[in-house]
Amino acid sequence: MTRAALYIDGFNLYHALDKLGQPHLKWLNLWALGRRLLLDPAEELYLVRYCTAIKKGDQSKVARHAEYITALEFNGVEIHKGHFITDQVDCHECNHVWDKPQEKETDVNIAVHLIDDAYQDLFDTAYLLTSDSDQGAVARMFKFRFPAKKLVSVAPPGMEISKAISPAHTPHKLKIPVSFIEDCLLPGVQMADVPERIVFRRPQSYQPPAGWLSPKEQRAKAKA
Repeated sequence: MTRAALYIDGFNLYHALDKLGQPHLKWLNLWALGRRLLLDPAEELYLVRYCTAIKKGDQSKVARHAEYITALEFNGVEIHKGHFITDQVDCHECNHVWDKPQEKETDVNIAVHLIDDAYQDLFDTAYLLTSDSDQGAVARMFKFRFPAKKLVSVAPPGMEISKAISPAHTPHKLKIPVSFIEDCLLPGVQMADVPERIVFRRPQSYQPPAGWLSPKEQRAKAKA
């Protein structure tokens, strides 16, 4: 059995899902998605790392993000949080100055964990889910240090494979179809057995449209 690990650029994936205009697809089970992405039947998913940062401000967004992290952790996903800083930006034309939030550490967290996990021999194949060209340096070092291991460049739905990663440093690539996302959503409510309680609940804004069925459910209904 070949061990696989998935490394996720949380913001890159979020913005790709946001562009789809279907909010319910943001309630995504990343462990289930990782299993769906495996290219080789001999591969087994051992590890999923989700790199993100919680942006303070809009309390409803903060609450949704926190609930999502709880759901991911319940499903075995390792969470690595960066943070935001505020930079002053000025317009040279109108001399207006404003504060702009800047996310920090997500790219670094992806890089250090992927390389460190490779050194610890925690996987044979790494799936890197991002279209960010900054990860080209990680792919280059990975190819140099771990020629016996495989790196798969994974593009979020609607985005292109990063040219800085593939084909520059790996021939293995995969674009995520929307159907994969639709088949890998988290449940609306997750209960714990002992003591009986709600572990997480899908935010109202992520509720699927009335009558919506995933491709898997549609296929099952057609066979019934």
